[in-house]
Amino acid sequence: MRSARTIGKDGRHLQITPQGPPGTFEAVGFGLGEWAARISDTARVDLVGELNINEWNGRRKPQLLVRDLRVSNVQLFDGRARRAGAGGTAGRLDRLMELGARGIAAEPAAVFTADPALREAAAAGAADSAGAWIVRAYDDGDEDLGDCRSIVLIDPPPSEGRLEAILNACREPAAVYALYEVPDAHAPDRSAFTAAYRLLRESFAEPARPEEVRAALGKRGLPQDLAELVLDVFGELGFLEAEGDKIRLAPNPAKRSLEESAAYREAVRAAEARRLWSAPAAELAAWIERKAPACREFGQEPNIRPQPAGAAIPQGG
Repeated sequence: MRSARTIGKDGRHLQITPQGPPGTFEAVGFGLGEWAARISDTARVDLVGELNINEWNGRRKPQLLVRDLRVSNVQLFDGRARRAGAGGTAGRLDRLMELGARGIAAEPAAVFTADPALREAAAAGAADSAGAWIVRAYDDGDEDLGDCRSIVLIDPPPSEGRLEAILNACREPAAVYALYEVPDAHAPDRSAFTAAYRLLRESFAEPARPEEVRAALGKRGLPQDLAELVLDVFGELGFLEAEGDKIRLAPNPAKRSLEESAAYREAVRAAEARRLWSAPAAELAAWIERKAPACREFGQEPNIRPQPAGAAIPQGG
């Protein structure tokens, strides 16, 4: 699908432009305008209707008059914040409450966070929403999630495996809402460790306080988290020795691989996860679709108009 938007007075009708050459085809659903805000940029939409010819200002083009529709994949609604400071606790909570105001509480929703304060605030919002939200920390169990059709991520998951487990615990999820701040994906580049070791050898012949070493690494362009990782890994591998409250290079350290450090291996794993959580929406949506159970079809009876699942949010942060 290329786009979905409302048309007509008061936005009561729906216009869908499928993928393909611009201007060759469009679909219109009269009285279906509510769907426009409930179809994400990554949705695959199945349409049932009648083909006819639309004539306007002397131009003729094919048009599908939509009688029914369904979203056939697990949608990703991309509300990730991409600007520094835009994803603080207040910002994430505001986006969560906006979802509640727009109707996500109409279906059971599993809300996940790694922030205890945000979990408490979200739980208060759940109470105001007639208990339609199940608020969990990522290290909580997945019981009672089977009927949840919406998954709301207000912090990035700790791993790909954790989100896959949540998707499967929900059995038939319809939508994933990503509301978190896009994490900084500083990878543990080997060249950074090489440069850090050279700096220590050349500039710190005498023992120095760890904060002095971190400051020197920062001046060479290493982010603080990467500088801290370097010192942790070097200490674990025996490249650094402690002398009271100071550190120094070991005089004759054994040659060891970075992969021998548990801290380095964990940093690599975490960086891979962060890369996915900050990936373009299409890539993240494709991963979710591969890992999720089959999307439940909307409408259980043939004579019942399918109802949209969840609520849309401004996408792309």
